[in-house]
Amino acid sequence: MLARYRSLVIAPDRRSGLSGRWLALVLVALGVLAYWPLQHAGWIWDDNSYVTENPVLVDAEGLAKIWTPGGTPQFYPMVFMTFWCEARLYGDDFVARPFGFHLVNWALHLGSAFLLWRILTRLAVPGAWLAAAIFLVHPMQVESVAWVTERKNVLAVVLALASLRAWLAFGEAKEGERAGWYLTSLLLFALAMLSKTMVAVLAPTLIALHVWQRRKWSGRDLLAIAPFFAIGVPLGLVTAWLERDLVGASGTDFSLTLLDRVVLAPRSALWYVWTWLWPSNIAFNYERWDVSARMPAQWIPLAVVLAAAASFVILWRRGWRGPMVLAAIFVGAVFPALGFLNVYPFLFSYVADHFAYVGTIALAVSSGYVLARTAARVPRAAAIGGAALLLLTLSGLSAMQVTAYEDEEALWRRTLATNPRAWMPASNLAGKLLAKASVYGSRGHVDEAASAVIEAEHWARQATELRPAEFTPWMKLSEAHRLQGRLDEALSAVREAKRRNATMPDIHWMEGRLLQLLGRRDEAVEPMRLGATLPDLLRADLVRITSVRTRRADFARLLAELGRDKEAALAWGQVSAVDPHDPMAYADAGLARERTGEFQLAADAFKSAIAQADPGRRPGDDQLVLRIMPKLINALLSAPRSNDDRTDALDAALWLVGRVGREDPLALLFLARAEKANGIATADATFAEAAKRSADPLLPQALRDEINRFAPAFVTPDSGR
Repeated sequence: MLARYRSLVIAPDRRSGLSGRWLALVLVALGVLAYWPLQHAGWIWDDNSYVTENPVLVDAEGLAKIWTPGGTPQFYPMVFMTFWCEARLYGDDFVARPFGFHLVNWALHLGSAFLLWRILTRLAVPGAWLAAAIFLVHPMQVESVAWVTERKNVLAVVLALASLRAWLAFGEAKEGERAGWYLTSLLLFALAMLSKTMVAVLAPTLIALHVWQRRKWSGRDLLAIAPFFAIGVPLGLVTAWLERDLVGASGTDFSLTLLDRVVLAPRSALWYVWTWLWPSNIAFNYERWDVSARMPAQWIPLAVVLAAAASFVILWRRGWRGPMVLAAIFVGAVFPALGFLNVYPFLFSYVADHFAYVGTIALAVSSGYVLARTAARVPRAAAIGGAALLLLTLSGLSAMQVTAYEDEEALWRRTLATNPRAWMPASNLAGKLLAKASVYGSRGHVDEAASAVIEAEHWARQATELRPAEFTPWMKLSEAHRLQGRLDEALSAVREAKRRNATMPDIHWMEGRLLQLLGRRDEAVEPMRLGATLPDLLRADLVRITSVRTRRADFARLLAELGRDKEAALAWGQVSAVDPHDPMAYADAGLARERTGEFQLAADAFKSAIAQADPGRRPGDDQLVLRIMPKLINALLSAPRSNDDRTDALDAALWLVGRVGREDPLALLFLARAEKANGIATADATFAEAAKRSADPLLPQALRDEINRFAPAFVTPDSGR
């Protein structure tokens, strides 16, 4: 019995259908065990720009944007197509159903494990099932599976492995069936590349497999492989361009010298190998290394890699081609993340588990092969027990790691517990705590809010100490000081942020806001202006329209407070440019124009405000229209351009009286003025009614003064005597 189960785990008999079914069930069980906590996982970092706040998932033109470079955070249309389909499957509340997205990631990862198993079995690689099982449950895979944003990895790999499986079938098929298998393989590879271009390694892998199988080359072989390169190379270059120019992987944080990159690449590669062999420090984010080719110790990884390469060459010459082939596939798979090409996450760390997801296939195959060869030299019971212990241990470690993905705060806390010297989680945790403090404050939970702010200050200060050259932790520290009423310290911290990055509009806006709070409004104008006018240089998917609107609106309000109404009106126009459907921006622009006596422009602004108001969708807009309508009537009557303006004023006044009733003397005054302007005989009577109703001593004197101001234009019973 032990002999039978040992063969199933280490080298299953392909002729036994029962064995295959049992092994498949065990593989599923391991996948469930490792990822069972996914049922509690939520949305984390970047999931907002990819899913929860991604307009392409709900816009009518979303499908077109998905297939347009720059329309999504990264040009991986197959990934966003899956999100688009899920959003429609789950309905309008898809944001409240993260488990469905996590479940798809898990299913794709499980599918990759099955495909890997069948491919290795077809290639007669010892330990095929064990390699697939290790690939499935290794803790390094958790980041790609439990992070919805990394649908890129799991989708691309399952498609790439399906392409490889079709390629093998193409090589074994009869002449009449070969074309179908070949086109299937090529199509699947193209779809994989449109999911994540790191799977471009499949093209050279086909060459590596050809060499490993000791097959002779022919022109037909080269012609069959060439289209894979024709697809892979251009799409890879497009990704590199988008990463640099649209995503934002450029600037001083990415300015390593060539020698720096030479020492970084082997260090990163060896780090992935070591983490695979000893996964004791798995985290979402790792410490960002200080890379310098001037330090002799940093050349040691290169020496180790060169020694390993030399040993692989020796093994090759002795007929063992597998190690060299697997090493080449691994390096090819992780090459885009070794430092020779800039990718945005290098801002936080030069290594990440999801960078190596494709490369772990080679590591898993190596592990399965070595363990299978080792098992052949030990007692059968020990082989079965050792394999079971290994897989259960890895599954348990993965399950523990999955629990960190419950929400973003939990993720950053777990990451800091594992890697306390990672600056980005400390900064992000400070940001989450500041947001939590705001929520507590809005609910009247003063003590909880104060506690969250104090902890936020701690993490923000730690981030500034770990990476003083980065501006974002200084911004978080400034906000923590502000919320504690320490405005001078807050101003000092935000100016530290500005010294590190003077191109960020948010930093200038924060400085201006603090100067306002300190009563230094004149000094606040310039930083507020920069906050309102500087372009956002962050990744396009991180720029929030609400943030841009806030900065511009605050600048406009400051100008209005200082009595600079003409400038304020122009500033409100800039608010409308980013948020054309907000009636308040038009209304405030109209008020500024009214104060400067530009009544025609004021009337146009008030009309736009009323046109954008939507009481059915935003109940507050109903009161806004009631407040704006008198302003519109006054502006139309103060400087009418044509009879149309007088007619519009009359229509507006009739609407206003119809809405508030004839008991309102101010509404009657506006109606009387509009009737007089249009030559309507009832104007004098309407004004008399307004004057009579304003006599109520409970009404403000200002109302009677306003009516008296217009009295000379009307004939009333008193004036006729």
